[in-house]
Amino acid sequence: MDVFQRESVSQHSFKVAVFTRILLQDIFGDIDEGDMRSSLLRDFKLRCVDYAMFHDFDEALIRRDISHVTKYNRFNGSEIRRNLNELADHLAQEEILTDSSSGKFVYETIIHPEPYVKRFVKLCDWLAMAFFIRREQRMGNQNMHLEDTTVYNGVRNAVEDVKSMLKEKCFAEFEPKTEPLETIMNMIYEQRN
Repeated sequence: MDVFQRESVSQHSFKVAVFTRILLQDIFGDIDEGDMRSSLLRDFKLRCVDYAMFHDFDEALIRRDISHVTKYNRFNGSEIRRNLNELADHLAQEEILTDSSSGKFVYETIIHPEPYVKRFVKLCDWLAMAFFIRREQRMGNQNMHLEDTTVYNGVRNAVEDVKSMLKEKCFAEFEPKTEPLETIMNMIYEQRN
């Protein structure tokens, strides 16, 4: 991908973590400490932020960024993602997994995230990529059409996936707000429509 200003994996992961934390706050609001269920929501929020920080650690392990266009291409994107996950698991076992509590924590966070956590953070991953593309376009980069289309579809699908997830019983009891998802989608893509 031709870009004017590269973004490191750590810069991207920081943005994903920020999006994750802010969206969690907008969707769920403050935690009522008097509510016995609050520990479940607090735990979910923490696991989401943990995973957001480490979600692309596989790319750090293989020492390169893999574009969303490559990872989500229609021809063999799912196979590429599966192979990258296998490689990341192998490298994480060699380089991260230790007998220490922190080594086990990082390994489990990277390799075995909970499905709800992974789905929520994936939305934030797409959002961070969308903001990166918008920045490039504002700087005059006119070569981002394929990336823009890929990421637009990724954001749109992830928004619908998270909205569906939030309707499930384990989340519905917390009365999550889905409006922030629509708001951020419209904010990023207002000029597209």
